[in-house]
Amino acid sequence: MSDIKPVPVTVNTKGFDYDLSKQAEIATNYDALNEALATNPGRYAVWGVLEASARKVHEALESKLDILEAELFEEYRASIGSPVDAIKANVKKDPRRVKLQEDVLEAKANVELLLVGRKTIGEQKKDSLLALASNIRAEMQSRIGNIGYVSERQKRDLEERARGSRGPASPRRSGN
Repeated sequence: MSDIKPVPVTVNTKGFDYDLSKQAEIATNYDALNEALATNPGRYAVWGVLEASARKVHEALESKLDILEAELFEEYRASIGSPVDAIKANVKKDPRRVKLQEDVLEAKANVELLLVGRKTIGEQKKDSLLALASNIRAEMQSRIGNIGYVSERQKRDLEERARGSRGPASPRRSGN
């Protein structure tokens, strides 16, 4: 995972580089597992909020693009005349529309990147954490079961030794 580079994502005017591999990393020691289980829902929520913000930016840019295209259509219709194909061609290659279209595509890419992050945190990491926690719990229960078995066996051995050294009955029951 160390060769994965952080991906720059922009939400509104705030940009950040986030290394998703660090967010999705799972340590196998117990303390780190407990912390990861505790913080995973919060990370999922953060990624969800970032995705919603990015989606809002994307949708706002798409609305601006629709409005600009309508304005450009009217502008070119007034200057060119009535051939609709010529008007549409000029609208498509207008530098203002091209720039805004690039911004829309970048905003859409940011939404998709954040969606991947949220899914990774929410699904992959959750599933991995739960599987790891389940395995650790089974291992601990096995150890506890073995401790109980050993203790019970030791208890029987001690009882047998105690009966063997005193005979079949204790001195108090022999009639004294």
